[in-house]
Amino acid sequence: MNNSILDKIAKQLNLKYTQVQATAKMYDEGATVPFMARYRKEKTGNLDEVKIREILDNKLQLEKIEKRRVDVENAIQKQEKLTPLLKKKIEAAVTLQEIEDLYLPFKKKRRTRAMIAKEAGIEPFARWLMTPEAKNPREYATKFVNPAQDILDVEQVVAGACDILAEEISENALYRTRIRQITKQLGKIITKPKKIEVDEQQVFKNYY
Repeated sequence: MNNSILDKIAKQLNLKYTQVQATAKMYDEGATVPFMARYRKEKTGNLDEVKIREILDNKLQLEKIEKRRVDVENAIQKQEKLTPLLKKKIEAAVTLQEIEDLYLPFKKKRRTRAMIAKEAGIEPFARWLMTPEAKNPREYATKFVNPAQDILDVEQVVAGACDILAEEISENALYRTRIRQITKQLGKIITKPKKIEVDEQQVFKNYY
């Protein structure tokens, strides 16, 4: 039993650690929620079914997070890319989504346009575009035209650099978190029927 998880639950639910520990232990031993609420009040500290379920739901969620945290760290470590800073960020993550965002750049994926651009040697140009020295990009891009890699003109060089930068931005955990926040605050979902006549009885009127 992970003591740090139990300690987190106790703090989140404003309960005593001993209450959380006893509840988790009895559940792991096979006790049901109604049984604990009715016949083990002396161990749970008089917790009702609602509070016991909160403890168990939190325990399940935190265990999932801890397991995924370990799996992600191990997966990145196998690639020899687990830096001290990245490890610190993963360990500080409090949700599965945060962990997945940090893992995204290291996930195995199908060959993307950004990968193709990197293979063609366009990455240095993409890096240069992000510096203060980036002036006259089309002129500088001529240095990266590479017919051997099917990069035949400046337009392809620029497009390849954009693909590289777009992929990196889309996989940046900080950007993804911020975009979610903005979407939740300002995003709207709009629904409308495709054809009114299909729903003559107005069965789905509430969704219009």
